[in-house]
Amino acid sequence: MTDTAVIIIGAGISGVAMGHKLKHELRTDEFEIYEREEQVGGTWYINNYPGCANDIPIQLYSFSFAQRNWGSTLWATQPVIERYIQDVVKEHRLSDHIYLSHSILDADYDVAREIWTVSVKNNGTGEVFKRTCNILITAHGGLDTPRPIDTPGVDTFNGKVLRSQRYDENVDITDKNVVVVGNACTATQIIAEIAPKVKSLTQFARGKQWYIPKPPNLANYPRIQWMTENIPSIHTFIRNFIFFATEYYFAAMYAEKGKGVRKARMEESANHMKNLAPAKYHDALIPDFEIFAKRRVYDDEYLKSLNSEKIDLVAERPARITSTSVVKQDGTEVAADVIIFAIGFDTTTNKFTEHFHSNGLSIREYWRRSNMGAYLGTALAPFPNLFLLGTASPNTASGHNSVLFTAECTANYIIRLAGPIIRAKKGSVRVTEGAEREYQQWIREKHQEMIWENGGAHSFYQDENSGKNVALYPRSHTHYWWKTLIPNDDHFTFSGVSKPWLMRLTSRQALTAYGAVVAASVATWCIM
Repeated sequence: MTDTAVIIIGAGISGVAMGHKLKHELRTDEFEIYEREEQVGGTWYINNYPGCANDIPIQLYSFSFAQRNWGSTLWATQPVIERYIQDVVKEHRLSDHIYLSHSILDADYDVAREIWTVSVKNNGTGEVFKRTCNILITAHGGLDTPRPIDTPGVDTFNGKVLRSQRYDENVDITDKNVVVVGNACTATQIIAEIAPKVKSLTQFARGKQWYIPKPPNLANYPRIQWMTENIPSIHTFIRNFIFFATEYYFAAMYAEKGKGVRKARMEESANHMKNLAPAKYHDALIPDFEIFAKRRVYDDEYLKSLNSEKIDLVAERPARITSTSVVKQDGTEVAADVIIFAIGFDTTTNKFTEHFHSNGLSIREYWRRSNMGAYLGTALAPFPNLFLLGTASPNTASGHNSVLFTAECTANYIIRLAGPIIRAKKGSVRVTEGAEREYQQWIREKHQEMIWENGGAHSFYQDENSGKNVALYPRSHTHYWWKTLIPNDDHFTFSGVSKPWLMRLTSRQALTAYGAVVAASVATWCIM
């Protein structure tokens, strides 16, 4: 008998969503969640830089089971989202299942016993102990580890070097010479926030982005505010409206079919940049690749801030760093007291996955041989009873919609697939090699139809080794919801337990049940 039925790695948004599904839908307390940090929140705990906020409307970037009246805004700051996740944990009685400041050292699957043995370290005491479980779910995230700094000389700098992740809030940048390296969403949020405080700010933009104006804030309209305060379930209606509005724009992601929409959006973006930014920066700002080939960046105050005399935009990578400056490519030195690196995340190294083993094979080694991927982003053939979740899942994110939606879809899928094992605390389930191989072939084929494979830009979506897109799902979120609605009987093998009841039906029965579940799911989703 195992210590617990389920171990979840990570208490970010995906781990919390999985915990809720187990406790309130499967109605089990047989699970433990281990979180490396001192607080829950994941990405929204670690990324605490000035100006940090979501770039998906908060009505959509929130749990379906924990809707809120978000007031008069579509956009929430990092402290608001972090506090929201903490509140959800308390409200849904998940605190007793979460062990903070505990790191996972390794995990090994015993094929004969059909259990995972997980080595855990208490970061406070240094104690290392082992826990066994039937199902292991890793929601360790992908937006926590910063991309390594590749600028020579950074170790010689006498001032403060800050990262957007785990930003040191004790560093005072008031009246200081600040250099910001980066120009995507994070960098623009930082610059817009700190610009009024600094003595000078030089931005080294290592590439270009399509900056587009934020959508109109409908939540600020008096009638909408009245509705959110007085009409029950209106928050879910607004959430659904925003969801389908964002889904509409997915059509622009198709390389061929989306040309017309992209042309209009590029014209809109270029005009936005020309209208707000100084003319001397237009060539440095406007990209030569297609919009949506990289993640779009919503602009609020960044472009306006470039008009300040104390801000300078340098459209190049820094050549090197000295003890007191950052050096341009032509040798010119830019005085610096503080350097802030906002250069993204290490999303493809997958160092953490080298600690998961089955029959001596690690996930990292498996991905090195087969290219990074997973069946529906969650299951791997050589690793029974293991599921990936959230940004730890390959090809489940999007460039247009909320990753929290797909995380909940995946969590529901895991419950439907592994429910019998969790209840019985025995048995195993694994995706077949053929199903995983066919799914990966489908992913690769569909990616060829998308603009991020044909738009002429390199982004963090791509694996550094293979160049393949390992982050995005090449269809809409609605499509992913449909694919994860009911597990395919032919794609999985079970041992020691009966298959979930939906997977045991005849074709005619399955079709009827499928329709009933679809209708029930839609109805449930619409009233959540």
